[in-house]
Amino acid sequence: MRRNWSRSLGAGFLVLVALCVAGCINPIVDSWSGETVNDALVTYQGVTYDIATLQTMNIAPGDYQVIVGSPNHHPVLTTITVGPQDVPPIRLIPYRRVYSPLVADAVLCRGIDMQGTPIGPGWSYTPLDAQVVAWVRWNINDVNLHYQVTRWYRPDGMLYREDALPPFAGTPGSVSLISAPGLALQVSPGWNVPAPALLPGVWVVEVVIDGSCAVKMSFSI
Repeated sequence: MRRNWSRSLGAGFLVLVALCVAGCINPIVDSWSGETVNDALVTYQGVTYDIATLQTMNIAPGDYQVIVGSPNHHPVLTTITVGPQDVPPIRLIPYRRVYSPLVADAVLCRGIDMQGTPIGPGWSYTPLDAQVVAWVRWNINDVNLHYQVTRWYRPDGMLYREDALPPFAGTPGSVSLISAPGLALQVSPGWNVPAPALLPGVWVVEVVIDGSCAVKMSFSI
């Protein structure tokens, strides 16, 4: 099927509409949960539309290169073919998921200040950034020891680095516990292993406490 990159802006966004009208399942899904992403945004030739707007438009069959994302997911550049066949699932990666009540807050940032507050929080980094820090504020008031492991995954899904932090315990009535392990972006962790800055794409970090995943976050380079 021929490519139609120069079609009108309106026609280009009817990819999802054609599916909805045909009664098909929304192909945009959350890659961590498998749930449908209903607040997805589709950008074609510099103009962004939501699904509700797309449902009011028409489209001709063809291949369309679009950017798909959502307020809670990284955008992805992909080609969608509109025609008689079903559109394969478009998997979006969330910015953050918190799975444990022991987590009060969590974010990725470029560093922390003297008060333990995140500096430059965000989900997008460049090869010139020094590091990415997985900042977690814990909701732990017991005096038991807790064990944290942080795992960093490359864009291809392979485990890049794993760090075990010293065990820690809360003190009832004290200020919140904070952990902030970091990943240096311009430093190779070993011989013949590229630095993270040389592996562009969407990275994922898991913060595991006492053997269970407490937080999962992602960032792009």
